[in-house]
Amino acid sequence: PQGEIPVSFTDKEGAFNKDLAERYIQNGLRRSVGEFADAQVDEYLAAQMRELISSTVNVSEAEIWEDYVRENDNAQIKYVRFSPGYYSSKQPPTSEAALDAWVADNESRLDAEYEVNKHRYTNLEKQVRARHILVKAGSYASEEQKAEAQKKAEALRKRAAGGEDFVALARKNSEDQVTAKKGGDIGFLRKGTMPETFDAALFAMEVDQISEVVETPYGFHVIQAIAVREGDVPVDEAKRELAEGLFRKDWLDAKAYEAAASALASWRANESDEALAGKLEADAAKHGESALTPKLEETADFGRADTPVPGVSTPALLDAVFSLAEGETFPEGPVKLGREWLIFRVIDRQRPNEAEFTDTVRESTREVLQTLKQRESVDLYIQQLRAKATADKALRVNQLQPQDGRS
Repeated sequence: PQGEIPVSFTDKEGAFNKDLAERYIQNGLRRSVGEFADAQVDEYLAAQMRELISSTVNVSEAEIWEDYVRENDNAQIKYVRFSPGYYSSKQPPTSEAALDAWVADNESRLDAEYEVNKHRYTNLEKQVRARHILVKAGSYASEEQKAEAQKKAEALRKRAAGGEDFVALARKNSEDQVTAKKGGDIGFLRKGTMPETFDAALFAMEVDQISEVVETPYGFHVIQAIAVREGDVPVDEAKRELAEGLFRKDWLDAKAYEAAASALASWRANESDEALAGKLEADAAKHGESALTPKLEETADFGRADTPVPGVSTPALLDAVFSLAEGETFPEGPVKLGREWLIFRVIDRQRPNEAEFTDTVRESTREVLQTLKQRESVDLYIQQLRAKATADKALRVNQLQPQDGRS
């Protein structure tokens, strides 16, 4: 199992020395000469069997050409990625009718989602769903800044308590950028999720009640309790909550697709990289720039087995690029990569040259493929033997003894 023994068993004249070999077997390998000889017989028979299995392997001319194409077909592209997360500041239609229509079209998907998430809705400790408005004043803030933040929070609290729409106030004024987009909605919280002062206020409130201003390490909060649940959540209620999340996910995905399709159509129309880049920059300036901002990028030269775009699984992109006919540079539509949509333009394509596919290249490729297929065949045969032996409870594993004699 260790491979070829890196020890010489020859004497000064270069002749094989039996005593040297026996001493190494007994002292170096901690085995008897008989055990070593039996192992060599076993290995000889195994090698014969491997050779027999390998001899059945053939490589077709089609396989050789396909491998040559795979190794010699290269491209370079410019591309833009459109992530649904970039559009999360936008809000999907919030009407019950829109959600009802989505549920009607996705009943089986929603049932499957509920089965996966059922544990989240059974035997629950008390949870409170909350909205909040945050005015930031963290540990870095001076006393004067904290006083100003508290004053602003008090004013917002007074407006909410006076009847103004909490959702609208949160969207416009909350400095929690994630929840502000959702009208301040944090979702259902259990004790210990939020800072202690936040928890104390929230779990002492009645539904629809608005808190006094609460200070946490993040700043000053105005909190509204909007629902309470405990124990088992009714199935219809749980599914409705899951539907809201899936509906929003689908809506954001559709927004990303629409943006990608529109950009691709514009790119196709004038084939100007500069025009597309300018349009993307203008959109970013309007909506704000982030790590997810769509921008024009360029790959290095890549082949059919490479990963040209970092961070995403790219088989669909490789298929789209290398399936383009001669002269085509754009895909028919955006390409889906994970949750993102991607558009591209081929800026360079080096196709396999049949004139360079000489007999020498053909035979060299055949040898490499044959060696790989032979190894795969042997490995597969061994796996089948092992699976059968395991099923028959006839598998025995010989554990190698450590050289110090301990087991």
